[in-house]
Amino acid sequence: MRTSQLKVPAHNGRVLFAGLFFTLFLAACSGSNGQRALFKYVPSSSYAVLAVNWKTVSKDPDLKRISKGADVERLFAQLGVDGATVTEFAVFGEPAESAQASRGLIAMGAFNSSDIVKGLQDRGWAERDFEGRRVYTNPADDSWLTVFEKNVFIVGTQAGVNNAIRAGKKPENRFASNPEYKILTSHFETRQYPIVMMVAFPPASQDMANAAIQISSTVMDLAGAGPLGELFNKIGYARGLGCAISRKGNEFPVAVSAVMKDEESAKLVSGTLNLLRTVGGMVSKNYAQSDPESASAIRTMVVDKNGEVVSIKMTMSRRTLMGGTNP
Repeated sequence: MRTSQLKVPAHNGRVLFAGLFFTLFLAACSGSNGQRALFKYVPSSSYAVLAVNWKTVSKDPDLKRISKGADVERLFAQLGVDGATVTEFAVFGEPAESAQASRGLIAMGAFNSSDIVKGLQDRGWAERDFEGRRVYTNPADDSWLTVFEKNVFIVGTQAGVNNAIRAGKKPENRFASNPEYKILTSHFETRQYPIVMMVAFPPASQDMANAAIQISSTVMDLAGAGPLGELFNKIGYARGLGCAISRKGNEFPVAVSAVMKDEESAKLVSGTLNLLRTVGGMVSKNYAQSDPESASAIRTMVVDKNGEVVSIKMTMSRRTLMGGTNP
């Protein structure tokens, strides 16, 4: 499974994070109190958020690989944070690739943020004031860090940290205020998911057509080949997408929800997906002979439509979820 990347400056260069997204999908959706707490700092300008229950994922090599855990561990090490003390983290970002784009990582854990700040200052990070709050900047790459609580900090671009500070002050500045987020999160709150990704257009987005193209390409890049990629390809245009991944023995339950343009679009997509899993559909054509595990995964798919929302659940093998590899 390939992942799109959100980039956040670190001590010795920019660190690459798995997205998705889903961005690849959001921690608040998982029902975890810690993840819900982190989302009050995710800014409304974000279009993709990846939330991870690190306490669980860090102990599972496969879930860790999906969430680009090795890259995140390197970032923690660069910040002087003991990864074993981190319980939850969320990565957010926007489409722009410039250094001024709003991107960041918010972490919660059993660490003491004051100790982290002291260590950074000893390594040359400078303290400055931003809207009455102390922030710390790395002169080597201009990454910013600030502390929200004793056990919560954010590191990212200047815009990412600034927007997170504003999100913490006013609910309307939060990603959680996005109407699509509110719809999607209701579809994930009945179960604990260690990895959740969400993609939704920022309310201020003026060019919905271009945004639709970007969201579609991001999800496809994340999914790569196989049944998950086929699933996203069939969903196509959506106002918001959410994906959650968990583990049960040697299998990986996956839940996906899409907020479509309207109820008619949702009806068309749900019908197409139901056709996909039939013997005469894409399973037989694309997978049945060349990739029986992918065919089996698609046949486990359950599709539900509620108004403009299409919800899908399926169970994937380790090999299928990892894009046909056996890491």
